[in-house]
Amino acid sequence: MSDRSTVSLYIPCYNGEQYIAACIEGVLGQFRKPDEIFVIDDGSTDRTAEIASSFPQVTVIRHEVNSGLSAARNTAIRAATGDFVAALDADCHADKLWLYTLLQVMKSLPESVVGIGGKLVEEFNESPADEFRAIFMSQHKGDEPLSNPGYVAGANTMFRRSALLEVGGYHEAFRTNGEDVLICRKLKARGYSIVYDPRAVVNHQRRDTPASVVRMNWAHWRYPMAILTPMTNLGRVWLRMQMRTTYGIQLLRVIVKMRKYRLLGIGLRCLLVTPFWELRDWWRIKRDKAEERYEQIAKDARTLSLQPLESSAVPLETHN
Repeated sequence: MSDRSTVSLYIPCYNGEQYIAACIEGVLGQFRKPDEIFVIDDGSTDRTAEIASSFPQVTVIRHEVNSGLSAARNTAIRAATGDFVAALDADCHADKLWLYTLLQVMKSLPESVVGIGGKLVEEFNESPADEFRAIFMSQHKGDEPLSNPGYVAGANTMFRRSALLEVGGYHEAFRTNGEDVLICRKLKARGYSIVYDPRAVVNHQRRDTPASVVRMNWAHWRYPMAILTPMTNLGRVWLRMQMRTTYGIQLLRVIVKMRKYRLLGIGLRCLLVTPFWELRDWWRIKRDKAEERYEQIAKDARTLSLQPLESSAVPLETHN
């Protein structure tokens, strides 16, 4: 591969004013700097766009309304001009050698390898909520390189842009989670490969409360299942409630076995509350008479929707 390979880097962000400046500063401090930097402001109602626009090296593309994480990623892919497209979550701060490591690994591999993910390290684990997230919701694959893991977490990735365009980008039904799982499935369906390398490190700056980490735990567990098999009938609701209850019991057992007793309250919330959120989803779909619409979305997602993503200009407000 040519040493002239170019890299576009983007940060999808929704109401991330408390993190975005530190994230951009980490990008600007990279040993191998990106050739262009985008912040995709997905309809934020805070100062995200204002703060990001204060960095002259950054192009801010704004969605007028919140459209979801997959839509933000597709906006970045369309706008990018680099051979590679790297992504970093807004609440992450990249190690100085992060981008250099991703690029050097990709350049050493065959062109059939189209994606790479790195290691996300939790910066904070002093509170029970943050410790729970670090233990039970880690966004990495361990300390050894892997060839063709199931997927790589979207907070720390780089892909060949041509491959993302070829498979149609990210499925926009995935608004908050699960889009990274499906994009890896789509690439593999085309015969491509992905890799994981823990030497490419980013530090996660998020801080949680017990309530927020329970919601996040449910969301991580739930997607992409909620899109692929939506809550359109009570049979699915019953099955998922059973699955979630089983998960909650196993979670409590692990907490006790590890003697992490201060995490028991969060584990109990996962057991007692989140199974009924599946029932709530069913009721919302039934109330809105949206069963057919959700089943069509699921059908489209299950067939992987491998239509090319148009590489055209983005009809959105842009600031540089």
